[in-house]
Amino acid sequence: MPRPFRVNRFDLLVVAMVGAFLWSLFASLGGDLGGYEPLPSDAEGTSTPPLGWKDLWLLDLESGRVDPRLAKFDGQLVRVPGYIVPLEDFQAQTSRFLLVPYVGACIHSPPPPPNQIVAVAMVDGPVDFEMWEAYWISGRLSIEETESPYGSAAFHMQGVGIDPFEIPE
Repeated sequence: MPRPFRVNRFDLLVVAMVGAFLWSLFASLGGDLGGYEPLPSDAEGTSTPPLGWKDLWLLDLESGRVDPRLAKFDGQLVRVPGYIVPLEDFQAQTSRFLLVPYVGACIHSPPPPPNQIVAVAMVDGPVDFEMWEAYWISGRLSIEETESPYGSAAFHMQGVGIDPFEIPE
């Protein structure tokens, strides 16, 4: 007669330790933009104000309410740092992609909430990119829901520029 399946404390400890090890390994390989979160107040004196992922949280998903600090950027030219998730098959160039706050979002894990995804369509066609590198994407931001194969995005951007991510001085 087969023995019933049992889980003891040692089994749970091993699973927890392996999970913690894998989590730390993947966290060290990827990154989440090093904690840089520009605020709209950082934009003074620049032609294209930076928006960070904390700024995009100002869209309340439950009520649909947009905080006035974020609403003033609707329809404006901004730049947002992030990682590219291409929506086209060619992996070295893309003109349609999702901009997400951390490596592997949407592909290897559940997608971030919609207010942490920006759907981007580059105006001048495909751009070159490296899958695991962070970029500044510049363009006209719209607060509008967009569906993709990888999840819903609460923002849409008509992209006009791409630059490697560097923390401003």
